[in-house]
Amino acid sequence: MPADAHSPPDQPLSLETMLDSFIDSDETITYRAVAKQLGMAVSSVTRSAQRRALIDAASERQSEMRLWAKRAQKASQKNLLDKLANKERRIDELEQQVALLTASHKAIILAIGETGGYSAWQKFFESYEQVPAVRSLFPPETRG
Repeated sequence: MPADAHSPPDQPLSLETMLDSFIDSDETITYRAVAKQLGMAVSSVTRSAQRRALIDAASERQSEMRLWAKRAQKASQKNLLDKLANKERRIDELEQQVALLTASHKAIILAIGETGGYSAWQKFFESYEQVPAVRSLFPPETRG
């Protein structure tokens, strides 16, 4: 009598499906875990060369997938940290640029205020929506 005589004929298919679910859920594939899932004794699982080969192949595949996932996770974390550092550096640069542009524009507005006041400045920006807000930057004596 063959070792698999008491196994249902669809055993390899259900075993493959079960092993795939072990891999999908990242549950470690062991003979004991497979036997428990199948409701069999461990010796019944290991006695079958076909089942043993399927379990060993799935276990190897799971180990390989875990290794690749670990490598990808490390690389992804490193890439993410590098990208974050670059973005923070870029934000700092842009904040400095905004501060410089704000200071230079305020200086230009004050210079225009000394030479011709708000009305001279307004000629250049007649259609600009923010003109009333900028008017407050001019000294009161130069507002026209």
